[in-house]
Amino acid sequence: AQVDGADRVLLLRPLARVKLALGKPDQALKLTELSDDMQPSLKADLLVLRGRALVSQRKREDGRKAFDSALKQNENSFGAYLGLAGLAVADKNNDEADKLFARAVAIAPDNSDVLMFQGAYARFKKDHKGAEAAFQKLVTRQPGRIDYRIGLAQAQLATGNHEGAIKTLAPVLKAAPNHPTANYLRALAA
Repeated sequence: AQVDGADRVLLLRPLARVKLALGKPDQALKLTELSDDMQPSLKADLLVLRGRALVSQRKREDGRKAFDSALKQNENSFGAYLGLAGLAVADKNNDEADKLFARAVAIAPDNSDVLMFQGAYARFKKDHKGAEAAFQKLVTRQPGRIDYRIGLAQAQLATGNHEGAIKTLAPVLKAAPNHPTANYLRALAA
C-alpha cells in the first residue's frame, strides 16, 4: 500500500493489528510508537494496540499504562476500556470488568472487538447463551472468519446445540480440513 502512495501513518493501525494477530508483539510495538504530530484519536488507537502487545508479552502493568494513556488521548476509546476490562478479568475483579466492559459497549455496541470480548467474557462467566448470541452476530457479519466460527461452535456445544456446532464448523473444515481446534470441536459435536 505504501508503494502505491498510501500515507504511512494511515497504515499504522491495520499493520499493528496484523502483527498482533500473527503473534508478533515486538513488531506491533515498533509500529505503535507515537509522534507529536499525530491526532489524539490515532494516538489513542495506537496506545491500545501497544497495550495489547505489552499484555501479550506479560508486561501487564505497562499494558495498563498504555490503556490509561489511550483514555487520556480519547476518553471514548472503547479499545482502552476493553483492554482494561481484560486485565480486570485476569485480576479476578469481575465487578470492575463489568463496569469497564459496559463503558466499551456504550461507546461501540456493534464493534467487532466489543462483540468478540462480549462472547469470550460471556463464555468465561458461563453465560453460554450470551456467548452464542455475540458470536452469532460476528459470524453473520463476517462468515469467513474462522475465529468467529470457532467461538460460536464452542458456545453452541456448551448449550447442547451439537447440530448447530456441526453446521457452524462445516465451512471451516472445508477451507482448512486439518484445523486442529475445528476438528476437536467437530469430534465433540458428533
